[in-house]
Amino acid sequence: MKGYFLCSKEVSCGNQNFLVNVYTSPHKRGKIIHTAEAMLEPGDSIVSDGYSIEEVLANVKNILPLAIHSRLLLHELQNS
Repeated sequence: MKGYFLCSKEVSCGNQNFLVNVYTSPHKRGKIIHTAEAMLEPGDSIVSDGYSIEEVLANVKNILPLAIHSRLLLHELQNS
């Protein structure tokens, strides 16, 4: 992940908690971009960009259920 580490937050989805690391970096147009990386398991993460910490954390909370469900479907298909 490029940029500077800002903080870690715990985000829950269903009965699971995920660690989300938030980074910041300058954008070429002079704005600051924040990036959130949620680790689902080793080697598997989802990433969201936005203009504030709140925005990227909200994005991760919205994306997380879909990301988990898609991985469960893939696992089922691979094992059938």
